Amino acid sequence: QKIASDPWLRARIWLGDLYDKAIGEGSELIRALLWGDRVGLGDEVEGSFRATGITHVLSVSGLHVSILAGALLYLLAAAGIPPRRRFIVVVAALALYCRLLNFEAPVLRSAVMSAVLLGARLYDERSDPLTSLSVAMMVILAWRPLDLFHVGFQLSFLAVLGMFTLGDRLNDMYGKVMRHRKRNRHADKSVAALQATVSATAFTAPVMINTFHGFSLIGILFSPIACLIIGILMLY
Repeated sequence: QKIASDPWLRARIWLGDLYDKAIGEGSELIRALLWGDRVGLGDEVEGSFRATGITHVLSVSGLHVSILAGALLYLLAAAGIPPRRRFIVVVAALALYCRLLNFEAPVLRSAVMSAVLLGARLYDERSDPLTSLSVAMMVILAWRPLDLFHVGFQLSFLAVLGMFTLGDRLNDMYGKVMRHRKRNRHADKSVAALQATVSATAFTAPVMINTFHGFSLIGILFSPIACLIIGILMLY
């Protein structure tokens, strides 16, 4: 009865069936990445993600939204769509995506931040990540105040706050150390990914420990690699 009365739930089931037919074996992971459907993954697969400290890649959040928004922007630009129309299409697509995932806090946070940053770029205004993060928080809490006590909300905002604050400090320190040395583009990107992971982990660790009674340090090493692989899988 619930399925029959909820068109968005029917849409997720239809999309799942579509991926099952198109991809076959392995579609369970794609469903988990795109709209958080972990039903077909199984305890063994989820246990492997937990053991390596990369369970967060299965939770639809900023990584997934940014990849989808970036891919859509690229396709629209390649098709010659003007910037203003690109902005409207991407914001509309993000709104539909948020609704498909029942407006979960991490997805809504990333969608609002993306809309603010894209809007600032459209009107040639300076965009501030912390301001965008604050706007996203105010929008969500004005709509659903009790999300403040939800673990997913806390982890999502703390992780991004860590990357915007501690991550920037670490990046500045790395720049000063490497100021008079020969730089390697691939090494710089690897260091930046590691800095982001360390920063996000540092800010989310208290909540992880309090809620789940522990967290995996090995995830700091595996998380950047996992994020790269997840990005490739999503674009595929």
